[in-house]
Amino acid sequence: MKLNTTSHVHKKIRLLCTQLELLSGMKLATDLSQEFDQIRFYSPLSYIMIDYKKNACFTLSYNMSKDEWSAVQDIILYLNWLQTGLDYQAKNEKITKEEKMKK
Repeated sequence: MKLNTTSHVHKKIRLLCTQLELLSGMKLATDLSQEFDQIRFYSPLSYIMIDYKKNACFTLSYNMSKDEWSAVQDIILYLNWLQTGLDYQAKNEKITKEEKMKK
């Protein structure tokens, strides 16, 4: 996944990451403008890792609050929604290429 700075959903994900960064006090380590599979937040003694493809969130030495957990769930939801759109687009492009080859 790679997020741009113009799409509403991409901006929403970036905002949720900023919110989680502020709530947890951990620094966002993932560059959202580059390809990523996981979003990582680090501090010297703990981390939060969001793996949207596995619908999972991993933490080390950190207990998330309800607000933080809600932000994580929203991030996973939005990223899965975007991934569904990308998968659909790829499937349609494949079908279109196959149809062109048949002609």
